[in-house]
Amino acid sequence: MANETFAVYITELGVPKTGLSPTWSTLTDQDGNAEAQPSITEIGGGFYKFVIDITYEEIWMGVVDAGLITMGNSERYVPVVLKRYDSLTSIRSEVYVTPMYNEDADSLTFVAYLMQNGGIVAVPTSVSVSLYDYTHTLKFTLAATASTNGVFVVNKSGPSLTSGEVYYAVATIIADGETHVSVETTLVLE
Repeated sequence: MANETFAVYITELGVPKTGLSPTWSTLTDQDGNAEAQPSITEIGGGFYKFVIDITYEEIWMGVVDAGLITMGNSERYVPVVLKRYDSLTSIRSEVYVTPMYNEDADSLTFVAYLMQNGGIVAVPTSVSVSLYDYTHTLKFTLAATASTNGVFVVNKSGPSLTSGEVYYAVATIIADGETHVSVETTLVLE
């Protein structure tokens, strides 16, 4: 699970309402189980924010009580449906791995990183890179926990690869408690 910031927009007769102290009328998970109700603070311009600890798979729903609004009481209760990827835009995660073979040194270098919504995740936890041959037989797996601005560089000396063969790499990156896996990236030796 990971903390995610969500926002709710409150109006009075369609006009953004500021200076409120909204509270929760209800907050449950998708199975109807009550969840801890986080405090709600004003951002400005009718927007108020709160932080919840939710995974990608979970869906929570609730009702924010804006409090007594003098003229537009029909706008007092604001329904919310919360999914981690719904905060502002859908989170699109992609892991990239690039294998590079240096024939002179008989070494392999893998560059791997996780992108979310077009940006590299700057603080991933770890990476593991596995190399397979064309028969889908695992040749080896490398692991690392240190990255530079979210980019992992892992090396393998003497990988015992065969000239003229096709290999492929798969990278798994852990970030924010979530596991992200790359597509298979091909390495062809001449």
